[in-house]
This record gives sequence, structure tokens and C-alpha cells, in this order.
Amino acid sequence: MNLRVLYLVVPVFVLGMGLVGLTVSGNADEFPSIVIFLAMAISLLSALTILSIRHNSGLNRFIVGGDDDNSSSFANIVNGQHELITCFTPDGEFLFANDAYCEFVDKPRADIIGTSIFGDVPPNESQSLKDTIATKIQSRQAWNFKNNLEGANGVIRTFEWSNSAHFNENGEVVEIQSVGRDVTDRTAAEIDLDARELSFRQLTDMATDWIWEMDADLRFSYFSPNINKFMGGADAKKFFGFTRREMFANSHFVSDEWQEHLEVLDAHKPFRNFIYV
Repeated sequence: MNLRVLYLVVPVFVLGMGLVGLTVSGNADEFPSIVIFLAMAISLLSALTILSIRHNSGLNRFIVGGDDDNSSSFANIVNGQHELITCFTPDGEFLFANDAYCEFVDKPRADIIGTSIFGDVPPNESQSLKDTIATKIQSRQAWNFKNNLEGANGVIRTFEWSNSAHFNENGEVVEIQSVGRDVTDRTAAEIDLDARELSFRQLTDMATDWIWEMDADLRFSYFSPNINKFMGGADAKKFFGFTRREMFANSHFVSDEWQEHLEVLDAHKPFRNFIYV
């Protein structure tokens, strides 16, 4: 049975029984005792309802509402992190934000709780973020995404967020816990690398020489387009992952040229600090 239902039904049942007892007895002498009984039942109802609310309060329960040593230690750990740590409802209402988040947006925690997580997201990204959250929470799996966040003085940084949804006894999402890491510099480096690689590809595509790349295991990972002519029109991509010897052992093109190439290499051995594969 749902714990909230149990917490509410039991004291209400007791309260109802007290009222029935008062009605049936009709004895004025017993009235003070029954009043005390009803007062206790009402107190029990209030206490258990509060307990029900705290039962589902998640991360916020430990950090904001807790008052024991464990809660204090947990709060110190979470607030001591450099990552931004937040907790919010499925519709994006803040339940908690750690010190790092508060410092980044330059707002006290009291001004953040209850507001929308989309308030500090650039307007052109907020709808996409809403759609992502709405889709991902239904998968019941942790997920990651990147988005920009506007901090103090209008500074915009890129964060990569690790998220997990938490469900109640009925399988309903009650909150999402999220940890954000600043990846602004890494993202800029990746964009720069992609641009450089694109420029390199454009140059190699125009080159008349055969150009190829190999990975750390000396297996082909790239061929310039003009190498297809050398292969008699075959698609060179089918040899990605091959070593040079594997490539020619599994093909029947230019066997004479390949043999001459091997003879030239043999004539120049031994090579200094050179390994031929």
C-alpha cells in the first residue's frame, strides 16, 4: 500500500472511531476523556502527514531539512563539490542547488528554490532542454546532456550534466538529481580540432599523392579519395582496420607493383629504428 495513504487512513480511522464512541455513549462524564482521545488522534494525523512529506523529499531532505550529524556531513560533502549539483521536479522547479551553483549564478539558495531551472538557460535553448528532460525521464535510466548556462555578469559557460530520475511507490517521477561539470574549454578545443581536421581533409582530398592514416595499432583509418584509382575503382574504406600486409594479402590488385615495392624495401634493409608491418 502507498505509504502516504497508510499514514492518512490509520489516524482518520482512529478519529472516526472516537466520534462514534462519543455519539453512542451520550455520557457527559466521559466527554473529557473522549476529547483527549480525539486530540491525540489529530496530533498523530499531523505528525504522520509531515513524515509522509519528508519521506519523498529526496536530496533536499538530507541537505536542507536534516538536522542530525549525518545530514550535516552529507550537506558538507555536496556543498564542497566544484560541480554544480541540483535537484528539481519533472516540470523544472528547483528543489535544491548546492553552493557551487549558487556562486555561479550569484544568487542565494533561498532565491533559487522554487524557481525554474530554465531561468538561467539562454532562451534559444530552453525549449530543447525541456523536450530532452521530458523524453529522458521516461526511460528510467541515467542520461547526459550539454547545455549553456548564464552565470553572474552574463557569463555563459557550457556544462555537461549527468542526470537521474527518482520515482515514488506508484512509479511517478518525483525529482531529478543532476550534476553539472564545466566543459567550456574542452568543447572549444573539440570545435577547434574538428575545424582543423576538416581543413586537413580538404587538403588531402585535393592532393595527387596517396595519403592514408593509421591508428595506434598501425591499421588503416583513412585513405585519400584518389587511392581508389590505384585500387582499380574499388572502395578503399573496406580496408579500414587492416594492416598493410593484411590489405594486400586479401586483394588481387597491382600484385606486381606490390612485389617490386617489397623487393626495394628488402634491398635497403636493415632500417634504423624502423619496423615494417
